[in-house]
Amino acid sequence: QCNLVSHLSNIQSSDIIPPSLNSQTTRHRPKLKKPMKNYSSDKVIASINVQCLRTKMEVLSFFILETRPNILCISEHWLVKDEIDVYTQIEDLILADAYCRQEHKNGGTAVYVKNNLRYKKLNLEQFCKELTLEIAAIELLDSLMIIMSIYRSPDGVFDEFIQLLDKCFTFLSRNKKKLVVCGDFNVHLEEKSREENIFTNMLISHGLYISNRLPTRGTACLDSMATNFDSWDYKVEVIEPMIADHSAVIMTIKSSLGNGKHKEVSWHDKYSFTKRVIKDEQLPLLRRALKNVNWPIELGDHYLSEHSFDRFLQTFNYNFDIIFPLKPLKKNPENGTKCQFKDKSWYTADLRRLKNLVVLLNDHYKSAVSPKDRDEYYALYCKTNKQYRLEVTEARKAFNVHT
Repeated sequence: QCNLVSHLSNIQSSDIIPPSLNSQTTRHRPKLKKPMKNYSSDKVIASINVQCLRTKMEVLSFFILETRPNILCISEHWLVKDEIDVYTQIEDLILADAYCRQEHKNGGTAVYVKNNLRYKKLNLEQFCKELTLEIAAIELLDSLMIIMSIYRSPDGVFDEFIQLLDKCFTFLSRNKKKLVVCGDFNVHLEEKSREENIFTNMLISHGLYISNRLPTRGTACLDSMATNFDSWDYKVEVIEPMIADHSAVIMTIKSSLGNGKHKEVSWHDKYSFTKRVIKDEQLPLLRRALKNVNWPIELGDHYLSEHSFDRFLQTFNYNFDIIFPLKPLKKNPENGTKCQFKDKSWYTADLRRLKNLVVLLNDHYKSAVSPKDRDEYYALYCKTNKQYRLEVTEARKAFNVHT
């Protein structure tokens, strides 16, 4: 173990991956073409750095309602053991396991699961060390899968992080189960470096492959997922949840986590159908909404650029969706009845518009060239995001009072 880090740092991806599958531009696991299996339902695992759970409950609840994850992995909940028991349920997810710091502030990890999943906690305390490696982990009993939520602080010792995590994977490998490792590793995965090389090679040595290298905080990729699932059995995306300054990573796995059996279903049971009713008497409302848009301000710097049509279309679609909203018609595959959707009437058009503004400012911040523009857009993004979270909290509270 003492020479593990130096050994991994000298290994190149070409030493492990065959030349025909190696790439100079990416170090993801090769995407081999194979037909997707026809499973009964897709299962969603979401991973997010919340930076204080106690102040983000409302926006996190809305994130869960939008993405509907089966498993939610949280890093940096900032709670101590006495507090974590207060947050045992968020929407339809229940707390399955959590790691809380005792000597230092903040940090911590947690795993939430849907209340219909059978699981057991995994005791990995022997591999945990505050700041360096913080783990919450569970095993899903009906699918032989292990889910890990990991956080490594920038103040943690990187070489010790690698050694502890390597020992942990060696310990878990005896079970020969599928593994999904989620979290904020604070390793820059978007660029080649000593730390990225060591971390990637250590994962590959255990049959694990990094599934995301897209930016999750500014231009840096600090949050990701690693797994030993076949690459054709899952997909990964990065979305902006407006919870903290980290994006969320979402993995959709093409497998049944409920009973471990693959059930053939008809094609329409796997799709969500929607309808949109357009009435002639509502067209003047759309015309008025578009007339009231301040287009020079809305288009901003793109007013006379090649991106102006994209900004115009985004604004048009926003107003169009408000006046002529899509209505879900998804059926429940088990009994053929309509799915029950939670009442989100409290989420007003003003909140949607503010959310779009947060996304727009975040995009400007990421694409800004000069340091001055980046600083200005980042300050506006933080201020607007804080306002958005506050208004979501107030709207949800007002709705709960009246219901």
